[in-house]
Order: sequence, then structure tokens, then C-alpha cells
Amino acid sequence: MRQIEGTRYSLSPEGEVVNSLTGKGLTSHDRLGYKSIRLYDAEGVRRSYSIHRLVATTYLPNPEGKRIVNHKDGNKHNNCVSNLEWATDSENIQHAHNNNLITLRGKPVHQYTLEGVYIRTYARARQAEVDGFNRSHIIGCCHGVRKTHRKYKWSF
Repeated sequence: MRQIEGTRYSLSPEGEVVNSLTGKGLTSHDRLGYKSIRLYDAEGVRRSYSIHRLVATTYLPNPEGKRIVNHKDGNKHNNCVSNLEWATDSENIQHAHNNNLITLRGKPVHQYTLEGVYIRTYARARQAEVDGFNRSHIIGCCHGVRKTHRKYKWSF
């Protein structure tokens, strides 16, 4: 067990939190799919902490200053130090994609003339950027926020 910096609590490498004064274990709760816990900091202010971040900052060196804590096995509830690693945003997204934890989103978008005549379909709005279109404007048309983009109508 190591002391959590700036608190009166200790933390095991498995993510168990204990009050250092009483020896009593604390119960975590679910917050946005991650285990979380509310602790009092050194000033007596109660704050919510993600268990995986506490384990990483307490046990894992971060010499490159990466800001994301990645769960190697993809299980957000497995907060053992051996399952955690520091990552960049792009490394984290790539890991999630490689392990089928997410899919790279993108719906086909259809391009029409102002008269409603079909022109073509792009696999994703991003692909239309190659032809000089603005992806966010296309998506805005598809959601009904905009009527047209560059004299064309668009839909999913």
C-alpha cells in the first residue's frame, strides 16, 4: 500500500483504497463506466477521483508526460497496476480500435443537387474533404442545421 499524495488514504496496486487513519476500506462507485471514489484532500475538500488514475499516478512512472491512462485489456473495472499504462490520446484511440473496443465512426453521406438529383455517395463525410468540401458543414446539412453546403444538399 502506498499513500495517495495529498490525502489521508492509502492505495493498493489492485486499486483498493483504505483510510490510513482508521484502516477502513472504502467502496468505489461507477462514474461514466469507470470506478471512482470520493476522498477528502489535504484541505478537507471532498473530491471525486478515478481509481485507474490514482493507481497510475501512485505506481506508474510517466517520464514522457503522457496524459491518458489506458486499460491494456480494455476492461475499465480492472484497475490493477499491471493492466494500466500511460498513453497519448492517439495511442489510446488506436488501442481501442485495434482491440475492437470502438469502431471508427462514419456514416455514408449522399450528395444531391439543389433540385434533389443524386450525384454520389461518400463512405464518410471526411472523404468528401478530398474534393474540397467541409466535413462539419456536410454533417450540419445531414442533421438539418444547414440547408446546403457549396450549392449541394447532403444526407446520411
